[in-house]
Amino acid sequence: FFYYFLTVISDKIRSRNILRNILPIISLYTQVMAFNKFLRLANGPDMPAFGFRTFQIKGDDVSVALNDAIEAGYRLIETSPSYNNQGDVGDVLAAWLNANRIKRDELFIVTNLPVSNNRPQEVEDILRDSLRLLKLDYVDLYLVEAPFAVKMENPETFKRDSVGNAVLDSNTDHIGVWEVMEEMLSMGLTKSIGLGNFNIEQIENIVRTRKIIPHVLQIEYHVYLQQPELINFCRSINITLLTYAALGALNVISEKQRSSVKAKDDAVRILDLPEIREIAAAHKKSPAQVAFRWIIDKKMALTVKSANTERIKANIDIFDFSLTKEEIEKLNALDKNIRYMDFSQYKGVEKHPDYPFLPPKLNAEA
Repeated sequence: FFYYFLTVISDKIRSRNILRNILPIISLYTQVMAFNKFLRLANGPDMPAFGFRTFQIKGDDVSVALNDAIEAGYRLIETSPSYNNQGDVGDVLAAWLNANRIKRDELFIVTNLPVSNNRPQEVEDILRDSLRLLKLDYVDLYLVEAPFAVKMENPETFKRDSVGNAVLDSNTDHIGVWEVMEEMLSMGLTKSIGLGNFNIEQIENIVRTRKIIPHVLQIEYHVYLQQPELINFCRSINITLLTYAALGALNVISEKQRSSVKAKDDAVRILDLPEIREIAAAHKKSPAQVAFRWIIDKKMALTVKSANTERIKANIDIFDFSLTKEEIEKLNALDKNIRYMDFSQYKGVEKHPDYPFLPPKLNAEA
């Protein structure tokens, strides 16, 4: 695209009406790049297509990593009460805003209603507590993390029964929760509202019953888990997709972890897939950058996490190239319906009546 752009510019400069010819081309280029960097939600706001996820970053690391991210150009910041670091995130945001280094409307702050608090009577309190910790008057997007609920021992540990299963709260009320989510929107505490990890049937239930269609659905999405039926359904009713886990599973699962990551012996790591490495070499980019760009080129947003300064900078360096149609199709062909983030850290969660996923292929016969 850049080569084409420069070629056209050179041709136009030779003509007499240089300015008249160049301006429309510059305008077109700007529009293309802006389209890549933002997705317009159904209710009007522009959501950055690439964001920083503060998951599993604690203490002083939050300050360093988030400052690095904002310096590098990240404007979508994803937080959650379950990350147990919103106070640290708020300190960084306040420092930038109070010093007039950035304007509030340049940021797009996301938080959620965790599975530990997925009850109508807790929706407002959880959001207000997040706003207090984040030192903000509103967030840009408030999500329901998942369609089920669990009971907690303390803010970081869920309750277990005598055999180690998570103690589930089976009285999930999707309609009741969404009704209060709509109230948060009308009160100005959030600019947009959405869901996370809901399936088609669960989304349809809300769409049929309530006034406001979710503006965003957040899901796990990578080359191994492409969920075309869910994606097509969301697009048919103008729900924007915000994705996570673009690289699949990289971490080792811990006993207290709030999101599960599973190792899979018979699945090649996404970063090691020859198809991705070949495309990366062709564009002089890293495999991670190709995995991220593939999602952007499919007109979805994503958030990524890192506490490494150089990686934070490299991750967002994906707006100076795009994949060809053939390259996109090559990666589309890698879909295996493998889900890594299946909430299995809550042992027994698949017994919850509102568990959203079919038996994961990770545990099924191929």
